[in-house]
Amino acid sequence: MTKIYLFLIFMLFLSVLWLWILSIIVKKIKGFKAIFIVLLGLVGLVVFFGIKYYTIYKNNPANFYVLTKTFNPSIEVNLFDFIYFSFMTITTVGYGDIVPINPVAKILTILEVLIGISFVSLILGRLILEKDKM
Repeated sequence: MTKIYLFLIFMLFLSVLWLWILSIIVKKIKGFKAIFIVLLGLVGLVVFFGIKYYTIYKNNPANFYVLTKTFNPSIEVNLFDFIYFSFMTITTVGYGDIVPINPVAKILTILEVLIGISFVSLILGRLILEKDKM
């Protein structure tokens, strides 16, 4: 069980490091290239969190309620399902077809929402400020 916590802490560290690197890159690059890098960074964060969720699920499938699994138990839940869940979480849409049950999964979901909101406000806000300086 401690392996999963160490893995989650490592992945969270990578996510924060990713945000920091992107903020440095965005300072040096202007225009559409910067927007492209920001979008690429957002996708990278989503994939990071998707891997985290999938790891928690594989460790114990009872950590998440998966709606499609309820209707058809023969359906195999894969990494793409959790990347999809990550996109729905970071955009705060949250359809409810995958729901975290375990406290660790819930905390990770909250962290993703906070990082996603911070990502958009800090990085894109910086782009807007740079545009105003021109």
